[in-house]
Amino acid sequence: MKRRTIATLPAITAIAITAITALALSTASCRHGDDRVALPARVDQLFARFAAGLSPGCALAVVEQGRVVLARGYGFADLDRRLPITPRTRFDIASTSKQFTAASVLLLAARGRLSLDDDVRQYVPELPRHDTVITLNHLLHHTSGLPNYIDLLAASGKRYEEVTTDDDALAALAAAPQLQFPPGTAFRYNDSGYFLLSLVVKRVTGRSLREFAAENLFAPLGMTDTRIVDDLNDLTGEVPGRAVPYEREDGSFRPLTTAWEQTGDGGVNSTVLDLAKWDANFYSGAVGGKALIAAMTAPGSLANGSPLPYGGGLFLDRFRGHRRERHPGSWRGFCSELMRLPGRRLSVITLCNVGDADPAALSEQVADLNLDAGARP
Repeated sequence: MKRRTIATLPAITAIAITAITALALSTASCRHGDDRVALPARVDQLFARFAAGLSPGCALAVVEQGRVVLARGYGFADLDRRLPITPRTRFDIASTSKQFTAASVLLLAARGRLSLDDDVRQYVPELPRHDTVITLNHLLHHTSGLPNYIDLLAASGKRYEEVTTDDDALAALAAAPQLQFPPGTAFRYNDSGYFLLSLVVKRVTGRSLREFAAENLFAPLGMTDTRIVDDLNDLTGEVPGRAVPYEREDGSFRPLTTAWEQTGDGGVNSTVLDLAKWDANFYSGAVGGKALIAAMTAPGSLANGSPLPYGGGLFLDRFRGHRRERHPGSWRGFCSELMRLPGRRLSVITLCNVGDADPAALSEQVADLNLDAGARP
């Protein structure tokens, strides 16, 4: 009897454990299911301040497992005309644009039109000579030591409302021979490298970055609402579907303008839905293949071999234990964030038209909600 009792206890225990485990899994599944049902409302709460009254705001897209699972607009694209923000509203995505410049340069490298080890002066001889050659790779990874052309133009008295051209920015860099550090010895994020890369694309191909990206990136991916703006009329005029940028001033909102024509470091106008198509390319490789994606998401390095937190137009770090690829942007009332957790096939895209919106924090909060809700079945 004892032997039979002892023999059957493990079986009974196993059955009980199996039942308890099944119940726990079922309960967890129900809980995650409930979390997913409630997810849109919880996301809405994060953006509630933009929906209160007449306020600029943000557009949001959440992409999971290759699908746009949530697309929202909060607040107004144009306060005077009471035009609401929608997922089709266009925003200047500012420095989030840098990944498109990087992709353009890396495509040209893959086609043998240039090498990342080339001296930038091979293409932009107006720049001063330095003891150490500044390569395209230095520009791509923010290790050139060049001063920021935006700071140079601002220090010369240029206002953002004044017209400044590529020639103005290049002249400012040509007149500033002092480097911040020897090329390749430090990482310091600035806009000069990517502005110069836009000139490299133009001088190698004979076409502006706007034209090259339109043909080689945007059109193949069906990004019909995306373009690089490098023309004064588009910068200062009314563009259908584009939000007006604002800043807070004395309890209200003041519209902002800019007439700076430089691209490469910024200048892309897009929507959250179009950027979701760009995000999909990081899995499909439809443009550039897996080689382009690998090049963009590989960390650069200093001359001593130390890895950098930056790839091709992307910051590389970790979020809640997951590898993350991201880039923020901010320019004259527009601000943006595109963050991707490739291991989870989860991306959050937030574009805003008020300077203090903090889309990086909002994107992380949205990602938190999605991660807490569990993987989508």
